[in-house]
Amino acid sequence: MPEIRVLSKTEGHRIKKIEVGGTVFTGPEIRNKLGLRSAEFTWRTEGDKIAITTYGYGHGVGMSQWGANGMAKEGHTATQILLHYYTGISFAQASRILS
Repeated sequence: MPEIRVLSKTEGHRIKKIEVGGTVFTGPEIRNKLGLRSAEFTWRTEGDKIAITTYGYGHGVGMSQWGANGMAKEGHTATQILLHYYTGISFAQASRILS
């Protein structure tokens, strides 16, 4: 069984760099090669097999529809949700910007 070691993770907890049997891959490369739903995953060995568990969906950039829905159900406003996912943004009325 090749040695597998996470070298770094993104701010969103997805695998950024991973070493498999001495070769370094990016998390998205492993995700694509194995057809995983996400680059946020863990694994465990079961004899000569590896069981992989993924967390979430997608590329990990931008707003998570599941996370945003969870925040809405907890009572967060649309503005609070957007500020959580997109830092450094501001809001203005479109009618003021376009006039």
